[in-house]
Amino acid sequence: YMDLSDEVAADENAYMLFTMEDGEQIKVPASEGEYSLYQKAYYYSFTCAVSAKEMTDTVLCQFFWSEGQTEQYTYSVKTYADRILASSTSAKLHNLIYAMLNYGAASQIHFEYHTERLANAGQEVPDYTQITIEGYPVNTKQGTTLATYAGASLLLTSETTLRIFFTVDGSIADRFTVTYKGEILPLGIRSGKYYADIPDIGAKDLDEYFTLTISDGTETAEVAYSPLSYCASIIENAKGIHDRELQNVAAAMYLYNESANAYFSK
Repeated sequence: YMDLSDEVAADENAYMLFTMEDGEQIKVPASEGEYSLYQKAYYYSFTCAVSAKEMTDTVLCQFFWSEGQTEQYTYSVKTYADRILASSTSAKLHNLIYAMLNYGAASQIHFEYHTERLANAGQEVPDYTQITIEGYPVNTKQGTTLATYAGASLLLTSETTLRIFFTVDGSIADRFTVTYKGEILPLGIRSGKYYADIPDIGAKDLDEYFTLTISDGTETAEVAYSPLSYCASIIENAKGIHDRELQNVAAAMYLYNESANAYFSK
């Protein structure tokens, strides 16, 4: 959050620069800053997304404008989490922060990323082997024989993205569409299957179902899928293809969702 004068906010050369731990730089123009309420006052906010495995990464932040620049600030998700744990007395918020850090640590272990500084270092870790997820089946209404649901996955980068795959007959490739909330989604192709993405799913919405409508140009079908449907399939591991570390990530994500629901009184 930055307190900018009207002159600086209107400066076409002004921007926030985020420098990630691996050297990647993200430049956000001042014009893209969101003017929002923070601690009873309005500021310009600039967002830098990090993935779950990067909760302990230090991000460098510096604001530039035509007449100069600020000093360089450093921050991390872990720093924020520790500050909240030290300043808040809310049990629900503490549980949410602990669950978030456990999820981050499980992701670090799975991706073998800076495991020497786990996000949840020093805190109690749940026994993930005891976690089961029930009640999240895949709901499909197959109204077309030329395009069918073929599976799903979660992308756990800087945001949680639900990716749904479809097997599509070549004869309808030019007219196959996937619609979500009335909007046609962009399509990708991987290993001969089409896919569509639902991005930016918040922790409290991981147990929600997302309904997609597919069309072959004549018939339509619906596929309703929840991110927890994917987590359940990972934990169940019916085909024996998922290692314990990935199962722990799925279990930690499930517990993260539970804590988010409790905090937001869902």
